[in-house]
Amino acid sequence: MRTSLDRFFAWYHTDSGRKKVRYFLASVIATVVSQAVLFFTYTVGEIASAVTCNFIATAAGAVPSYYLNRAWAWGKTGRSRVAKEIVPFWILAFVGLVVSLGAVAVAEHQAKQAGLSHLAVGIVVNLANLAAFGVVWVLKYIIFDKFVFVPHHGDLLPATGSVPTSPLSGTSRSAGGYAEPEIG
Repeated sequence: MRTSLDRFFAWYHTDSGRKKVRYFLASVIATVVSQAVLFFTYTVGEIASAVTCNFIATAAGAVPSYYLNRAWAWGKTGRSRVAKEIVPFWILAFVGLVVSLGAVAVAEHQAKQAGLSHLAVGIVVNLANLAAFGVVWVLKYIIFDKFVFVPHHGDLLPATGSVPTSPLSGTSRSAGGYAEPEIG
């Protein structure tokens, strides 16, 4: 009898499962970066308003998000395509930013109106940022998968087998141009 863990690992070893898990993990890493920057710039450092600190935090999290998703989750290598990858990614990042700026502004205002301590306001602000990006997360996966990080004709390699891509991606390219896990 197969356990849930066995089913998970079987699913993970499919292209779709591996991509979804890696997208999730890349999102976790980007979220940890964003949340830490927001907490330390707003709650600890008090360098600016929650909205300004949220802007800084979102920019800080977007950089690892782009590279981890492109190279690791979708197995893309080589130069990024401006029109097909960079622009759509940053449009989605901007949508997330706008949603989170609104959520953070409302959260900061309401928390201050409630008379919460600065630490409590900071925690509410971080939770608002997290909730806002959670709403956008599923939409981003669908758009990344269907439109942004799709294989292009120039990505295909000759039918000579598999060659490693980069140490960051942890994958190699098959002759079909899709990322396959390295074995060994």
